[in-house]
Amino acid sequence: MESKVLVDDRGEKCIKHYSSSHKILLVGEGDFSFAARLHQNVIKAFLKNARDMLTESGQIHVTHKTSYPYTMWEITKLAEEGGLQLVEEVPFTKWDYPAIKIKKHMGIKAIGHSLSENVVLSNLPMP
Repeated sequence: MESKVLVDDRGEKCIKHYSSSHKILLVGEGDFSFAARLHQNVIKAFLKNARDMLTESGQIHVTHKTSYPYTMWEITKLAEEGGLQLVEEVPFTKWDYPAIKIKKHMGIKAIGHSLSENVVLSNLPMP
């Protein structure tokens, strides 16, 4: 179904219920990404809950993509703000985690490609 573009006497264009005079927030683009902020909140809550369950020598392993927009999540920074220490960052190798099932999203592998890494965090102070 084709939408008609209506133009009023002031030059304002209207398509269905959208108007060229409306102010619209584009999510996911620009200097501040609303979607990235939401993901940060999820990661921050996960890290807090995981830290509360850690034994004294326990570790948290977080596997994530290292390409945009995933770099905007700033996982290491969120961990440090939550009192966790970075132990190491290593390339993700599926063979190290045989129980992980590779998921696909929009035809692209979500985990297990060369742009993923595993971040190891601990609540112990670094020597």
